[in-house]
Amino acid sequence: MGFDQLRNSWETFAQVDPLWAILTETDKTGNRWDIAAFFRTGRSDVDRFVAQAQAALGDSWDPARGRALDFGCGVGRLTQGLGAHFAEVVGVDIAPTMISRAGEYNTEPDRIRFLVNDADDLSQFDDASFDFVLAWIVLQHMDPQIGHNYVREFLRVLRPGGGLLFQLPYERRVYVEELPDTALKGRVRIGARLRKVAAGTAFDLPVRVTNTSKAIWPADFVETPIRVGNHWLDLAGEVVQFDDGRAALLAPLPPGQSATLQLSCSAPLEPGRYELVVDLVREGVGWFVDRGNRVDSCTVRVTPAGRSRERVAASPPRDAAGQGDRLGEAVMEMHTTPIAVIEELVTAAGGEICHRETWSNPSFLDVEYIVRKL
Repeated sequence: MGFDQLRNSWETFAQVDPLWAILTETDKTGNRWDIAAFFRTGRSDVDRFVAQAQAALGDSWDPARGRALDFGCGVGRLTQGLGAHFAEVVGVDIAPTMISRAGEYNTEPDRIRFLVNDADDLSQFDDASFDFVLAWIVLQHMDPQIGHNYVREFLRVLRPGGGLLFQLPYERRVYVEELPDTALKGRVRIGARLRKVAAGTAFDLPVRVTNTSKAIWPADFVETPIRVGNHWLDLAGEVVQFDDGRAALLAPLPPGQSATLQLSCSAPLEPGRYELVVDLVREGVGWFVDRGNRVDSCTVRVTPAGRSRERVAASPPRDAAGQGDRLGEAVMEMHTTPIAVIEELVTAAGGEICHRETWSNPSFLDVEYIVRKL
């Protein structure tokens, strides 16, 4: 996902359900976070971060007289927590609406301010202008090339002896997600009514999926993920090509919410008229149609072989779901970076890792890094 799509996705999250996008507790979707409880989590987290940084960086590092940068600040959950430790705090975020909301929640505007960072660098800040940079649960949501450049920028804007604390997963965990059969309830809608395609052509088809069950559908890193797939039938209903393409969920999909996926398909090799059928599948378990769900389909004329690749571009259909539907348009990517890559990156940018802590959760193996600017 490029920088523009990254910004657009997080602007959508900011407009629809900002607190859940920042702290994705499964029972807090639909703007159900209590504001006071949300910000309490930030103060608690920052107290721990500052204590860890102090232990790693030593007594010469003095937050009370320092300036801190909260990167990917959202509505200021951690920024305000940093305000209890630092003389001045700046929060930056890619989404203008996040920054606007952060300003509304700001309790100390004289010492804490929020800025939009609409660039893949930190060029609005001078070299050696901060004593501490915090990037928590942020870099994993962007393409590693973008995230790695930000790490270089963090070290550029740090003063010598200053500290950087950030977290990044280094490996995905594959695990068995225990889902009841009742979770296999969903709806699919083809977003572009494809009419004609050349024989053998590979193309991307936008498909809108909606979770109509009462369970959260996991993202694609589980052992038996839920995906979108397609088949080709002739006009008599006979299967011509079963189990053609696949599209994966990049983020968990809560009940009642939707997401638009790009389904990679391949047209039949023989020209003719076919029915393109799209369905949901839980890999290793079965197709949703076999559990009473409806498929979606369109009739396609396959012409003699032509171009080798076709992009099907159309606006996906909108349900009447309102905000939940809009949230499904946003993409919350998850990326990993090997520890050795981070070590090399930090060293090349003029820092040293003085603390590294690993832990695991059901989805990823994660690392917290504390870095000193040399």
